[in-house]
Amino acid sequence: MAAWRLYAAVIAPAAVVGALVALLISGGPKLGSATPRFDPLRSPSASPGAATSPRPAGSPLASSAPSPSLTTLPLEALLRPLASSWRPEATTVIVEQAEPGGGSTLIAIPSAGGSPLPLVQLASHQGWDLTLNGERLAVALATGGERSRVATWDTRTGQIAWLSAADDVTERGPVWSPDGAFVYFGRSSAGRDIGIFRAQVRDRQVTRVRPALDEAEVSVPTGFTPDGVSLVWSKRSLVDSVELFDLQTGAERSFGSRPARVLAWRPTRPRALVEAAGSGGTSVSLWDDLEPAASARPVGSPDARTRGADFDPGGTRVVVSAGDRLVLVEPAGTTSSVSAPGASSPIWLRAGIAYLASVDGAEPREVRMVSPTGTAPRALYVTPAGLVRVAYISP
Repeated sequence: MAAWRLYAAVIAPAAVVGALVALLISGGPKLGSATPRFDPLRSPSASPGAATSPRPAGSPLASSAPSPSLTTLPLEALLRPLASSWRPEATTVIVEQAEPGGGSTLIAIPSAGGSPLPLVQLASHQGWDLTLNGERLAVALATGGERSRVATWDTRTGQIAWLSAADDVTERGPVWSPDGAFVYFGRSSAGRDIGIFRAQVRDRQVTRVRPALDEAEVSVPTGFTPDGVSLVWSKRSLVDSVELFDLQTGAERSFGSRPARVLAWRPTRPRALVEAAGSGGTSVSLWDDLEPAASARPVGSPDARTRGADFDPGGTRVVVSAGDRLVLVEPAGTTSSVSAPGASSPIWLRAGIAYLASVDGAEPREVRMVSPTGTAPRALYVTPAGLVRVAYISP
């Protein structure tokens, strides 16, 4: 599996889209400290019912609501590995499942079929990221009040460790550098941005790489361009933006529409697959990030209400989740579709298209996979708990 593909996708419920559209119609966002409306790194809320995935005996994770008591808890109470010496041998779907008592569990699901494996339990957090080979996890764990702090877990050795110092700051959206040597994250204090920082994993040395924002927003890294040259990040207030920061030159580029998020990358131009909200709903476009002044090119119907999209493994076709179908878009613009009731956040793997599925408009509770040729979807994972994020790793 080529390493340039973006390997995380996040659900975008219809209710969220409706709120975004209403916001845009009303004249755009008003800056402040309100909860983000279009937040791919939001910590999950508790779901009713009991989770079916195995959990270790003992005390539950800390509540997802930050409290001063978290500052007295050791890292082991906030990040609890469930699998030791985990070494995935093939492409694996990773799903984040909200837990009834608060926090969430990351679960590994073999894309070719097999038993799901609970990997790690997380307390409330401000985002997580796995290296593409699945060897290390970075997560910004809530430590009380408005504070959060980046920690890492080595899936091969089981070692967990704090990556950043215990300062009175909020750290958000950790992302791994393509070579796995650094973790990038945003910092703010009392709602004011401090900038984007980089931590070297080997010696825990932290350096600021981008200065603080002047606006009443915070900066949140979300990924890298396929060549690894530019950091992808977001200016986040009520809604998210798509920003690129060249780590070599300091040059910056921006996708004009807000709210928006990059769903996937490919090596050929236009490289970015972007989902953005407008007055007619959410739509997906191809964006030439190397020539940002050029107009983005819609993929499929420009007025569609989409719920995620992805490139195929070869980077030529696109799958778009629209209603109860997955629409496949060819390079020439022709389309076909496969039935996928309640689908969101599709990920196009060599084994098929994996996606989150919901029933009767409820939050997703299944991971399904369907062939691009249209065979009946098969369930990879089913739970009564809510599923809030799906990603993949490819050793």
